[in-house]
Order: sequence, then C-alpha cells, then structure tokens
Amino acid sequence: MKKILTIILCMIFIFTIVCFSANASQIQPTITVKDAVGTSGKNIDVQISIADNPGILAMAFCIGYDNTVLEYTGYTKGYLTNYNVMDHNDKGIVSFVSVEEKDISLNGTIITLEFKIKDTALLDEYPITILNNNPDRYGAELHNSFADSNEQFIVPIVKNGVVTVVDKIPTMTGDVNDDGAIDNKDYALLMQHLNGWSVQIVTENADVNGDGAIDNKDYALLMQYLNGWDVELK
Repeated sequence: MKKILTIILCMIFIFTIVCFSANASQIQPTITVKDAVGTSGKNIDVQISIADNPGILAMAFCIGYDNTVLEYTGYTKGYLTNYNVMDHNDKGIVSFVSVEEKDISLNGTIITLEFKIKDTALLDEYPITILNNNPDRYGAELHNSFADSNEQFIVPIVKNGVVTVVDKIPTMTGDVNDDGAIDNKDYALLMQHLNGWSVQIVTENADVNGDGAIDNKDYALLMQYLNGWDVELK
C-alpha cells in the first residue's frame, strides 16, 4: 500500500511540473507602440514597451514608419543592456537587435525612437508598426523575432501605434514642455525651472495641482503621477 501511494504521489508531482511548464510556455508578452502627437517641423518620441515578459534573451525586429512624413533622429535606451539600432530611411524602417547575457523578464520601455516630423507633413494619422527583422523574406509576422535562452521562439501580442500630425497640440496639464506627452522630460524640466534654471516651460501646464502657483507641490504631484500613484492632475 505504501509503495502504491508513493507511485501515485510521484505521478501527481510529475503531472504538476508538466502542466506548469506547459502553461509557462504559453505566456505571451505584449509589445506596445505608444501613440504620439506632434506638429510639422517638431520632434516626437515613440516609445516601445513590453508587458507580461516571460523572459527574453534576444530580440530582432523592425519598426516601420512613413519616411515621407518622419525623419529618424536617434533613440533612447530602455531597460536592456545591448542595443544595435540602424535606420534604413529608404525603406522606412529602423532595425533593432539586442542579445543579452541571460533571459531578462523585466517589463517596461524597450526603446524610445526619436523622429522629426517633416515640414511637408499633412495633417493626418501615420502608423508605426512592429515588423519582422527580415520582412522581405519572412513577412511582417514576429514568429522568429524573440527568443529565450532555451532557443525557444516567443511570439508576442503586438499593439501598433500611430503618429498624429496636428496643426496645434492642445494644452495638457502636466505636459510642461508642450510636446503632447506627460513623461520624465516634463518632470526634469519642472525640476530645473524650480531650481532657477533658464528653461522654457508652459506655465498653464506646469501648475498641476491647479492652485495658481508653480512650486514644489506641483513637482511632488507630477512625480507621484509618473510613478503610477492614484492622483489626479488638475
């Protein structure tokens, strides 16, 4: 009886491991391209982030953009260590490759691409899409663009974005530099302003608590907002 019980327990243990492994392998990360808004002649940032990251060693993909409207100007690193970024303006794609020393399961910004909206851009929406690193050969799908240290491909869910070219960016509380987004650039600019630096800010956007003054209360509230606290900008 004791022997039979031991065998049953072992079978349950093995079954549990197999089920867990199968479920783990089914986890799909989500790659999101954040929408951006800007006016002709101005610079914009396009943030690419990951969520539900199961652990990825290597990434190799392209970011497609309309090269008649946008001019690639550079990038800002995210949470990764190794970056190999190259613009192919004639094709309207930026290629991105990263190979880490081990699986990285962090969530957050992979990379932020920087573009200038051309002076000739018409008022419209222009897609920014994630493509296979070799779209001419493999098409757009990302079936071989992400892999872990076990040489297993990870196929993500993709949420592509758009760049909207507008005549004038509407004012937005917290958007201290008036670039159409509330981010760490606004936080840094407000800090510089409060410390007496000679910087340009949009004063109506910098009064984030709506008390008629721009002070450390606004700085603290904006910091909380950017860190995901349940606070409201007035």
